[in-house]
Amino acid sequence: MDKINLLCAGKRARIILQGMGEDALDNVFLYDMDSSKWGTYVDAWKVNDPKEIDTNDYWCISVINHILYPDIRKDYISKYGLREDREILIDELMVSFLLEKKQKGDNSIKLSNDSNRNVIWTSIKGWKAGGVEEWMYDIYNIFINKHSNHKFLVGQEKLEHNNEIGVIPVEIDNDNVLNLKVAENVIQILEENLPLTIITNQLDETFWAAVCLKRLYAEKIKIISVIHNGTEYAYDHNYCFRKDVDCFVGVSKEICEGMIERGVSKEKVKHMTCTFECSKYLDRKYSCEENTPLRIGYAGRLDGFEKSQKRLDILLNTIEELNSRNIDFRIEIAGDGEAKTKLQESVKKLGLEEKVTFLGWLKRKDISDYWRRQDIAINTADFEGRSISKFEAMANGAVPVVTDTSGVREDIEDGINGYIVPLRDYMTICDRIEYLNTHRKKMEDMGLKAHSSIYPKSNLNDHIEMWENLLNEIG
Repeated sequence: MDKINLLCAGKRARIILQGMGEDALDNVFLYDMDSSKWGTYVDAWKVNDPKEIDTNDYWCISVINHILYPDIRKDYISKYGLREDREILIDELMVSFLLEKKQKGDNSIKLSNDSNRNVIWTSIKGWKAGGVEEWMYDIYNIFINKHSNHKFLVGQEKLEHNNEIGVIPVEIDNDNVLNLKVAENVIQILEENLPLTIITNQLDETFWAAVCLKRLYAEKIKIISVIHNGTEYAYDHNYCFRKDVDCFVGVSKEICEGMIERGVSKEKVKHMTCTFECSKYLDRKYSCEENTPLRIGYAGRLDGFEKSQKRLDILLNTIEELNSRNIDFRIEIAGDGEAKTKLQESVKKLGLEEKVTFLGWLKRKDISDYWRRQDIAINTADFEGRSISKFEAMANGAVPVVTDTSGVREDIEDGINGYIVPLRDYMTICDRIEYLNTHRKKMEDMGLKAHSSIYPKSNLNDHIEMWENLLNEIG
């Protein structure tokens, strides 16, 4: 490995360096802008002053929260004169390390006895980490009943015996995500199942492993990268692997356009709509009487406040503002995550416990009932791919009041079957909810239109046909 300067001496750097091991001491050097860290150590690596960096050297930013990446990158370039053409993206660094280590080891291939190409669906975060993972598991279950060569690689913190046909467990550590040692285990699993086609959901250990083997064995492995986030970071990091990936699947037209604009050929980019349940006929009631509280639902990961995807600070501001306007409402929050406790404490501090109920993660069988008892669905995220919870809400007649993220304009006509508001604009969110509060019949009309407009997009057969055609095309 060439000399590389690793920037940001935080948790991500520690996980990376532990995975590389001390063999990388002569090639990897650690830097941080925080002067209090200079001279300290992350495992065996000394943290240095970035002023010591040779601007001709390669450099790589290591942060877990990619929302911070653009500002950190800008600071390092402007303050220390780093050359943009010497940057190596973190995912490329991981793949390069894995490939070099693999090439130094045993390269003999043990092909599967199955003459067919295996198809491996992946969820390294586990079975129930969120809507994306549940979508992947649902699709796998459909295909395993149609094709015996389909398998499901799933992460488990504690490996358990599983009787489900085709399930391949891999041990993970949720406290140390994006882990090279996990990726090495995945490489071994994939190698045992060659030739194969793999479907990945993000740039994680399964993706690194797949690209590593692609560069070793070429046509013995095909890669389909499903992009679920409509961010510049996601576009740029996926584009980095355009020569390795056989097909990019965007969950919104905006994502597909983002990849094509960067130079990926149209033939390698496909569009899909994630599956969701939606009955043809909607049977539900709305809070049409003005003396009854509005029912508001929020469903999603409780991942953080200001520097997060879901922006729970905006959700909290919305709740506080609705209360200050004397709107009679009840909100049920379905989901879990590292910021749940902080959100609960904030709600308690505001004295709003009677208006806010925390339900935790819902079972799949309970999602429709949850949304059918909500009048309004809110989403305060800074970015999405194409929110699955938005589909589920509209399928059950809840009026979406959501921020203007990727994919919303494919499904929502502002003011007709929902409302689209600018990012972080909780005052406008409250304005729309206040309007619906005083126009209850209009709310019912919009909810019915939400359902009728989303129903045609729920056709499971179309989704399965899209995947059948893509897998046949890939070969």
